[in-house]
Amino acid sequence: MKVIVSHDVDHIAFSEHWLRDLVIPKWFAKNLLYAAMGKLSLSLATRRLAAVLGPYMNHVRELMNLDHRFGVRSTFFIGVSQGLGMSYTLEAAVEMVNLIRDSGFPVGVHAIAHDHGGAIQDEHNRFRKLVADDSPFGVRNHYLRFGPRTPALQARAGYLFDSSEYGLKAPYLVGGIGRVPGLLDGFVSA
Repeated sequence: MKVIVSHDVDHIAFSEHWLRDLVIPKWFAKNLLYAAMGKLSLSLATRRLAAVLGPYMNHVRELMNLDHRFGVRSTFFIGVSQGLGMSYTLEAAVEMVNLIRDSGFPVGVHAIAHDHGGAIQDEHNRFRKLVADDSPFGVRNHYLRFGPRTPALQARAGYLFDSSEYGLKAPYLVGGIGRVPGLLDGFVSA
């Protein structure tokens, strides 16, 4: 049996979370409050606060190095829409796609749209334009969201496969698209 390994890139940089969704200001407030209440040591609170001042909020490079080291052929999924905690820009997505592809890994869409044909098509078209070639690619929905019409809508949009199903079973066809179940990798945001 082969296991599908995929990495969902939910976050690229800390800067995307300062003002758009306030994740970082809330992180500061929460850690300072916990330190003041004695629920968190000052040393740990300081390390946590310093961590958000670093250059990136993901471990894509480390994952690629690990996958190369162990011969794992994983697929990375990058978002092209904002929402549900994904806040990075298309410019940041382009840089990440180029980094991943230059490292020899396939890249697909980490989609938000899952039940509206126009939105699914828009995400597919945005990603196609972003990668600037005709190579086929798949999709993995953010939070594995999926509905009864999703496979047919994804197939109509032009996706090669969908990996939005958690589990260990062989790939199969449904609604004109390949379903490739896989184990959730714990996301790439940490």
